[in-house]
Amino acid sequence: MKYEIDACHACSKKHNNINSLNNCLVETEAAFSNTLSTNYLRSTNSAAKWNDCIVKKMSEMGRAPCNFQLNMSPVFAGDTHPFPARLDELKDKDKALEKALEDCKKSRYPNECKNNCHIDYDAVVYVSHVPDEGLLSAPLARGTYQCVTEPYEEPRKEPPLQTSLPLSPDFTLENIAKDKPVIFWIFFTISGIILSFVIVAFLYILISKKNNE
Repeated sequence: MKYEIDACHACSKKHNNINSLNNCLVETEAAFSNTLSTNYLRSTNSAAKWNDCIVKKMSEMGRAPCNFQLNMSPVFAGDTHPFPARLDELKDKDKALEKALEDCKKSRYPNECKNNCHIDYDAVVYVSHVPDEGLLSAPLARGTYQCVTEPYEEPRKEPPLQTSLPLSPDFTLENIAKDKPVIFWIFFTISGIILSFVIVAFLYILISKKNNE
């Protein structure tokens, strides 16, 4: 029966910490890809699946990928992942798990090996259709995020409130006298009378003060 690898599902069952999840995702994908190279994983669909899982889990934790950027962990699979080879040999995940757990007895790290076997087992999902191999070698193509720095914009400055009416360059006594002569002469006459009264009053006060002295 055909199957696909869902490392995100398997690792999420075991790890709540984002860094531990990162390590688990990379090691599981590397084990099924039979590689110890993180660079190789970046060139395959494993990178897209890793990216989707990390972004999803960081979102669930309330973290933004742009504020807490994470890179793929280095690969330290070694002999602690015998399950993928057994699955490839036996074509049955239950039989493969049984044989892989026996292999773990010979591992330098038997407890870690058994734990990895159960994670690898959970990562195997039987499906009726598996994408073509050509699609699995595509570079990172989905679930990517892009951190965009918004350009800084100066706050908009409101124009100062106008407290007086602007004077037109044509606003002169000569122009007013030509456009509205009646108003001009009334205003001019009244202003002259008032100015004359002020001058007479000033002279009267000045003369009176001298006489009193």
